[in-house]
Formats: sequence, C-alpha cells, structure tokens
Amino acid sequence: MMDHSRLTAAAHVLMKSWDCHPDGEMFFSHSSLLWPVVSEGHACMLKVADPDDDEAYGADMLRHYGGRGAVRLVKSAGYAQLMERIIDKTQVPTLARRVLAGEANAATHIICDVIEQLHAAPAGEPLQHLIPFDTRQETLREQVERGKTPQDRRAQYQTALSLGEELVAATKADWQPLHGDVHHDNVLHSSSRGWLAIDPKGILGPRVYEYANTLCNPYAAADIVSSPKHMERQAEIIVERSRVDKKQLLQFAFLHALQCAAWSAGGDWKEYMHAIADTAAELAGKGA
Repeated sequence: MMDHSRLTAAAHVLMKSWDCHPDGEMFFSHSSLLWPVVSEGHACMLKVADPDDDEAYGADMLRHYGGRGAVRLVKSAGYAQLMERIIDKTQVPTLARRVLAGEANAATHIICDVIEQLHAAPAGEPLQHLIPFDTRQETLREQVERGKTPQDRRAQYQTALSLGEELVAATKADWQPLHGDVHHDNVLHSSSRGWLAIDPKGILGPRVYEYANTLCNPYAAADIVSSPKHMERQAEIIVERSRVDKKQLLQFAFLHALQCAAWSAGGDWKEYMHAIADTAAELAGKGA
C-alpha cells in the first residue's frame, strides 16, 4: 500500500531543494503523489512515485524521450521527478471524450502518432531500470498456480499464461524500450506542443505490445471498447499505421487485459478487463 505520509514528506523536501512554489493542491494517483508547481517561472508537475510501483523510474524514460512525444523532464532524483505540466488553453477534447463522441478512429491515429515519436527517440545511454515484459506475468502466474483466479475463468487465465510464454519466445529477439502504458488517458493535449504521453513505466518488450493497451481503453467507454466491431477497426488502424501483426496485436490485448484483471482486487475494473479479454480472444481466434 502506498505510504501517503512518506511521499508527502519527500515532496515538501523537494519543494525547497528544487526551489518550487505550489500552484495548486497536491493529490494522489494510484502510483504517485502529484503536485502542480511553478519552477523558475514555468508550470511544472512534481511527481513522487511509490518506490514499489512500476512507475518508480519513469524519469529514465522521460529523459530518453527528450520531450519528443512526451512531457519534458526538468530534473529528477530517486523516485521523484519535476516535469513539464501540460496546459491546454484551447480545451481540445480528451481522447476518451473523442471515443465517446464517436471519434474513436481519430483518437487511435493520434495515439499512433505519439507512439511513433516515442519509438523514434535516439538510443543514447543504456536505460538502467527497464522492466522485462515477461516479469509482468508474475501476478497472473501466481494466481493461476494457486487457484486464485475466478472459477468460471480458470481455463481462460491458464490460456493467457501459456500464450504469454509463447509470445515472449516469439518476440524476445526484437525487444526494445517501451513506454509501457500508452492509452487514451495517458496522452494529453498541450496547447503549445500538441499531444504528449505521460506516466511511462519503462518496459523492455516487443514493439507490438506498446499498441495493445489502446485496444483495452478508454475505461470511460466500456461498452464501446468491448465491442468486437470497434476493437477490430482500431486494430486495423494500428496495423495500417505500425505494420505490426494483427493477430499478435489482439493476442497481446487479450494477455494485457487478463494481466490487468489479475492485478486488480476486483470490482468493475476486473469485470471490464474480462469483457475486453473475451472480445480480443474472439477476434484473435478468427485468425485475424
């Protein structure tokens, strides 16, 4: 469980050492403390991540991107980072709102644009804290082996575990640094710099996996996202843009959905991911 008091204390120390001034109230996401601040006259966001979360070393990826397709990193220390704060004076609709408004195709094209920029970042210095894709199977594996998966979905979870091993073996020779969490709510519009990704995890994995999360989102449009017609069309756009294999893309979407379900304690989010997994499995099974 995230220690809010510890992160708050760290944030106050950093505010002084980095000479920042509050520009709003601090708040907490699932992974971090976030505080809108001003630093040297610029609007920034102070982020202090939970050391146990997979966003703990997100600053490494932001440094790697150098502001291309992602927010700029101003400075970092340990699990903390000071980064560009996205401000949209033009009030462009969010990507999630665009999906709800019937503009899902346009939203997917924007996400593909952003991913192309992220993947075009020069190699630079080796990244030290990348999370190997196969380690993201651990929670899923534990639940399968201990019989903790939902009884009516045990076969599906076992299939996902086996599929994950097959996908690792099939793709490992071509793994690269990935953002690891590109989706509609992690791509925001800046009135000065366009669409930018936030909150990278830093995954070492296959390029196709970077696109899978797009097929699983946005959560705000659950009925739309789980529709086979919708998912197939978004997969087609991604394939057209990225030249990844369609069946593999859908397989990774299926796997990612059940990984997310395994990480969840339960409730609506888990059921949502089960619905996504069902649709991805149906489409992949058609030999997409």
